[in-house]
Amino acid sequence: MDKEIVNSMLPNTKYIWCLHCNQVDMKTGWLHNYGYCPYEKCNGTILDALAWTKIQKENPTYPKIPEYDWIYPMYG
Repeated sequence: MDKEIVNSMLPNTKYIWCLHCNQVDMKTGWLHNYGYCPYEKCNGTILDALAWTKIQKENPTYPKIPEYDWIYPMYG
């Protein structure tokens, strides 16, 4: 898929959380991986990408800037 299309479909935010692996990466990681979760053992796609701000809002104890390689359950 074209990176411009991927960019338009991903949430407009710096950090993106993946529904499949519950991990966060920067939007650029998703773009470089053509809309797939950048984590090696994950098969998440654009459809599984949520803005980190939405997850963090539902879980106020989560940091505003997430850590890489850390699992953040949707409802911690």
